[in-house]
Amino acid sequence: MSESSDTEGEAGFAIAIISLHERYWLVVGEEHLDDLLYARPGYPTPVACLTYPDADALNADMPEGTTLMDLWKIHPGVIERLRSDDEIVDLRPGP
Repeated sequence: MSESSDTEGEAGFAIAIISLHERYWLVVGEEHLDDLLYARPGYPTPVACLTYPDADALNADMPEGTTLMDLWKIHPGVIERLRSDDEIVDLRPGP
């Protein structure tokens, strides 16, 4: 989940969300958060959604000193909209 630059995160996506047990958190793209949440045109797409199988896998990939409580939580309805608008790419992080 390491960031490659200030504006692009996981695999070059400007917005990246992590998922664990159908709960979602923003990890890259805070500057686009309002537009994403309110479906305002202009936020970068596609949005990456990195789905973790369990908390151990997620914690192993989190930057040191970062917890889920440090991140913006995203409502599942926003994720459903992104999926229905074909604006999300589901990824499985790996070693």
